[in-house]
Amino acid sequence: MDLETKEAEVFWPLYREYRTEMLKVNDRFVTLLTSYLESYDNLTDQQANKLLDDYVSIEKGRTAVKASTCRVSEGAARTEGGTLLPDRP
Repeated sequence: MDLETKEAEVFWPLYREYRTEMLKVNDRFVTLLTSYLESYDNLTDQQANKLLDDYVSIEKGRTAVKASTCRVSEGAARTEGGTLLPDRP
């Protein structure tokens, strides 16, 4: 990505934070998927419901990370004078 120095100083720390938080959520998904695959042949309704609840929780986690990062990056771009996000009318 071709960023100006000031833009890079704002963008890359935010991006690293986003990737770190998303990695945590994705690790939860891998654990869930592994559990599902290991119990697939003998999965009870109760276990399936638990897996589904966990999956919904993971998706909410992904959405929360994205929403949080967008709010932070928007504020950083505006307060640091960067051009990472277009100005709103």
